[in-house]
Amino acid sequence: MKTHDEFVKLLDGSNKIVEKIANKFRQDGYNTKVMESPLDIDEKPGRDFVDAGDIEITFRLEGKQKLRYDFNSVNSYPYEDVLIDEAYKIDNKNINTLFGYAIANKSATGFIFVPRSTRKYWYKVKKYDRREKQYREFYTVSKKYTFYMEL
Repeated sequence: MKTHDEFVKLLDGSNKIVEKIANKFRQDGYNTKVMESPLDIDEKPGRDFVDAGDIEITFRLEGKQKLRYDFNSVNSYPYEDVLIDEAYKIDNKNINTLFGYAIANKSATGFIFVPRSTRKYWYKVKKYDRREKQYREFYTVSKKYTFYMEL
């Protein structure tokens, strides 16, 4: 079994590589936070020490609501394709930090979730925006790549 001093020395070495890995993810556009590893831990044997993890990566979830439609499943969504968001909004944000889109129904009892992992299936369409009174470009995806969650 490691002594306390041996354990602290190994932990210090580990912290250096964790910081280097976190920096790589930061350079690639991820929001990262290196978790603190207490070097002032007690004399507890090293093999019993468990930390809270090394690196935390934060993702963004976009929330929308369809005020005209009440659906309670993917199948009851009124169209075959789910309108995600305006294309320029998606194109100008870092896709690495996106977790997905949650598109709530009119009554706010549930939402269709569009995970980032389906990004390769998203495509652009031009639709008339009644609020803005003009055509706009949106991303959409087949509802078969989504799932429903209750609130």
